[in-house]
Amino acid sequence: MRAYEYVGGKKVEPKPVIQFGDLSAAASWALDSIIAGQVLGFVQGRSDRQFDPRGSATRGESAMVLHNLLAIKNEK
Repeated sequence: MRAYEYVGGKKVEPKPVIQFGDLSAAASWALDSIIAGQVLGFVQGRSDRQFDPRGSATRGESAMVLHNLLAIKNEK
């Protein structure tokens, strides 16, 4: 989210769209970034309202985040 804020020039206010059922397993320092990433469409979760905060991101998920960030940069 820091990269998005740097590129976009504005801070993201985290307002959850869908409540992930497993966010209680996420580290407290990561919660705002997870929610902000969801609001911006960077992350959508795995399935059935699950984010899997202790899991690893796949190559496809990582590529989607980078693609979305670069798309925002190119809009400027």
